[in-house]
Amino acid sequence: MPALSSAQELKDFLARVPPGQRQIVAALRRLIRQIAPETSETVLWDSLSCHRPSFGGRIKGAVCLITPKADCVHLAFIHGAALADPHHLLRGSGKAKRFVPIREVRDIERQGLSALVKAAAQYDPRAPA
Repeated sequence: MPALSSAQELKDFLARVPPGQRQIVAALRRLIRQIAPETSETVLWDSLSCHRPSFGGRIKGAVCLITPKADCVHLAFIHGAALADPHHLLRGSGKAKRFVPIREVRDIERQGLSALVKAAAQYDPRAPA
C-alpha cells in the first residue's frame, strides 16, 4: 500500500485549489469533519480523499473525495451507487462512483447532502448487500 500523504502534500494540494473554489473546499472539509470526525485526509487522484483507515484504506474506507474541477468542485463518493439518494443529488453513471457538483458554498446546505456524507461514512463495503 502506498504511503499516506504527508502534511506538505496536503498543504501543496490545498494551495493548488483555484482561489474561487477554496471556500467551497474549506466548507466541505468542515462538513465532513463534523459528520465523520474519524476520517483521515490524504491526496489521491488529484483529489482530497476523506476515508476511514479502520475500514481498510482509501478505497474500501472511502467516505468521499473533494475534487476541484474547471467549473465546480465534485464531492465524489467511491461507493455512491450503493447510497440512498432520495433528493437525486448524485451524478455519474460509473459502476460504483457518483458525485455531487458543488458550484457555491451555499450548495453544501442543499437538502440531502449531509445525509449522503453520513451514509457514506457509515457504509461498510465488507457487509453483505
